[in-house]
Amino acid sequence: MTSRYRHRHRARTGAALLATAITLTGCTSTASEGSAEAAAADTTTVERTAALIPAAPGEPDPGEEFSTRPSDYPATAGDNGIGSIIESQRMAEFLVLPAEVDPALTEEYLDLTRPIFGPIPLAYLLADTDSTIEQIGAETGIIAGFSTARFTTDSRARMVHAVLRFRDAAGAGEAASQLHERLLDPAVSGPTAAPHPLATMPESLVHTVETEFSRSVAALTQHGHYLIYTFVDSPTDRASWADQALEHALELQRPMIDRFPATAPSELRNLPVDIDDMLRRTLRYPDGADGAQVPAVYGPRGAAHLLAQLSTLDMFADTAATHMARDATFVYRTDATDRAETLFDRVVAQIRDKNDDISVVSAAGPPGVPDARCFEVITPYSEGASCALLYDTYVAEIRTKTLTGAHQATSAQYLIFQATDTD
Repeated sequence: MTSRYRHRHRARTGAALLATAITLTGCTSTASEGSAEAAAADTTTVERTAALIPAAPGEPDPGEEFSTRPSDYPATAGDNGIGSIIESQRMAEFLVLPAEVDPALTEEYLDLTRPIFGPIPLAYLLADTDSTIEQIGAETGIIAGFSTARFTTDSRARMVHAVLRFRDAAGAGEAASQLHERLLDPAVSGPTAAPHPLATMPESLVHTVETEFSRSVAALTQHGHYLIYTFVDSPTDRASWADQALEHALELQRPMIDRFPATAPSELRNLPVDIDDMLRRTLRYPDGADGAQVPAVYGPRGAAHLLAQLSTLDMFADTAATHMARDATFVYRTDATDRAETLFDRVVAQIRDKNDDISVVSAAGPPGVPDARCFEVITPYSEGASCALLYDTYVAEIRTKTLTGAHQATSAQYLIFQATDTD
């Protein structure tokens, strides 16, 4: 097996530490396509005079873990390091969704759905940790990137797909050749790693790794100053699927990344941080929280990488939603309250739309919080809870490990919405 799977537990721990470190920088980002905003311009605001769902008796109780104060962010990144993170998040809007390559790739794989903003995240993407890959990234001038990943429902096949941006075409080409050579090293990918040229992808550097049970294929393809990386792992009885998935991903990705409005390196520091005050309205992770993610503001496709992929794209289009902010909660924005009600219903539907082996059970809402719906989510391996909250033209989705935690986080999110309403 490749190092990605041999060291899965260690990689998850490293990911949490990385995310926490980046969160402390206060960095965020945004990217959105014009279609949602154009649709929003055609809507009519309809004021809602009463709660659709009355609050449960009592007062909102956010507990002591969550802050109920709106967050403050600078207007712009301020330095190129933070700018690279924002640029990486912007690239998510121009990245192929795994479900567009194969509709069976639906299950969340959030460890590797993330911005790739420098040498350390690059090494994590390709090999969990590897100082040589970090050095290659630094020397060839990686600027930004984003990766997305999904499993099939039976966990027998998976895809990791990324686009990486380098300082110039020469740097991207050099990175491709050096990274390909490094990934062929048995110390990185295992003793069965071997070159695997594909006639249908003559410009790509491809290698395979085979085990008794699976076959993985990875391709590195230079495309101007971008490097397209696709990793596919499949069971041995579906070996041809891996090659076909690589080809289809590349076919879809090239024209999509050509539309990305790349920021000049000298302008990275001037990228805006909190578009439309979305992150200001989003619940922050407590300091040192396990599993904290990099805060960001995404457009429809960026949000789809983190959520239900194709149905999320449809949800944004159908409700004229413009952005989704992600920190400890997911917060969506649309420009009309009637559309927000529909958006709320769609978020609830996504929470409930799970596989047959996952049980979603309705639960009481948090005391004192109107327009909230909560659920307990039980899988064969874990238990959790989710709530959806409607407030004016905003909808929040909350995911926690316990129903008590979901109630507290939803209460805190409600109080943040109230506070920003009076600013």
